[in-house]
Amino acid sequence: MAKPINPGRYRHRITFFMPPADRDDYGAPSADWKRSATVWASKEPLAGRELYAAMSAETKIETRFRMRWMPGIDETMRLENDGELYDIISAVDADAANIEIVLYCKKVVAK
Repeated sequence: MAKPINPGRYRHRITFFMPPADRDDYGAPSADWKRSATVWASKEPLAGRELYAAMSAETKIETRFRMRWMPGIDETMRLENDGELYDIISAVDADAANIEIVLYCKKVVAK
């Protein structure tokens, strides 16, 4: 039996964005990400040993978000929280029970 979820820890509002599907006149993807859904989630910055292990990989995972399970969330999407954009590096179905999804993310840095 799956463990119960504590909904009180979901106190951060996150918005998902789908990657651009349109192409410009030159065949390149358009820059417009499409807003997909807005949900409540928990935000857990990685620290200590977890951060060190994540930094050893090339992807530099910085933050973990947890939310109620929702179909269609994957690594092609981005999310926004408090005005900051994050790329989803990994989306994991916690306990493989379709109850909670864990998103490992890195912050998008403007160039």
